[in-house]
Amino acid sequence: FEELNPTSVKAANSAADKSYITLTGKITKKYDAEEYMFQDSTGTIKIEFDDDYIPIGGFNVGTKMKVVGEIDKDMVGRTLEVKNYKLLK
Repeated sequence: FEELNPTSVKAANSAADKSYITLTGKITKKYDAEEYMFQDSTGTIKIEFDDDYIPIGGFNVGTKMKVVGEIDKDMVGRTLEVKNYKLLK
């Protein structure tokens, strides 16, 4: 697990498209097995996992983790496309 540009959700929400960053926080909402709302002390951002890399059924609300991913900016907003993650206790 390699950290890339550790930052905050607040900073991620203004980061350039295709930036690689690391966030530490928890899941606050589950949309489906691949899409979640992620929160740290500075705000929230939508994150998306590739279904090949997550457990069956996905993660639960409240799961604490560190995620490394790429910012995907579109007309609606930003999503962090998770490339790697580490569960935290």
